[in-house]
Amino acid sequence: MFVQSPQQIPELSHKRIQQFYIGGDFVLAISSATGVYSWGHNNCGQLARCVTPEGQYSKPQKITYLDNKNIVTACCGLQHSLALTTDGHVYAWGSNNWGQIGCGKYTNNLR
Repeated sequence: MFVQSPQQIPELSHKRIQQFYIGGDFVLAISSATGVYSWGHNNCGQLARCVTPEGQYSKPQKITYLDNKNIVTACCGLQHSLALTTDGHVYAWGSNNWGQIGCGKYTNNLR
């Protein structure tokens, strides 16, 4: 499906979004006032919520685990993300097939 004209995203309206971060097939948005939001494909946990089957896409939703963590920046890989807090803590989630989220080399257990 293609969207050929700009569409408003109601889930993000009035959230004071400051920055978007683009992954392979998902997006993160950060607001210093309301938190971190994620949407798109989530077959490897890249949205920091329960994995969804291949071909299903999620709407924007707040990553509640990051509430009160004061996220200042993030970055996304193909199927993983990292976030940095104001006090220097780093959080990572998503695919870790090659150890890219920093906890050693583990394969995804999606079955």
